[in-house]
Amino acid sequence: MFSMFFDDLMATPYLLVYANKQDLNPNAMHPNEVAERMGLHSLPKTITWHLQSCSATTGEGLNEGLDWLANVLVKHDEERKQRHPSQNS
Repeated sequence: MFSMFFDDLMATPYLLVYANKQDLNPNAMHPNEVAERMGLHSLPKTITWHLQSCSATTGEGLNEGLDWLANVLVKHDEERKQRHPSQNS
């Protein structure tokens, strides 16, 4: 499932996982259990990941996940610009 993250062309992979249906089922897996079952903790440290609880029906958690992704991409771009100032545009 995660093989694309090990591709050399993907130098800095980011992964956002939504744990959906957290509001519909009281027996739903806790997000920590989802991360464990997916093996997220065993991914290489070069892969930055975030697991976000959400409810697609109410929208709860969706924006928070996208905010995390936007923030991590902005931070990545700022770090890239610091490392390679001649490539700034």
